[in-house]
Amino acid sequence: CGTDAKTGLPISEWWRKGPGVRSYECDVFEGESASVDAVQQAWDAQGPFDGILGFSQGAILLAGLVAQ
Repeated sequence: CGTDAKTGLPISEWWRKGPGVRSYECDVFEGESASVDAVQQAWDAQGPFDGILGFSQGAILLAGLVAQ
């Protein structure tokens, strides 16, 4: 996690990319595997679910898990 330059508030993220790298240009996302594992463990332990909701990176993460 980092801090938002404009607000100074903490940034929550499921994974990060290198500085100055655009998402569509990035080959490696740091922390992505750990995030997928954490969500999969919660899914297995607490599911089944009637619905799921994710925003931004969370939406991408959930779409990938549901597609499996």
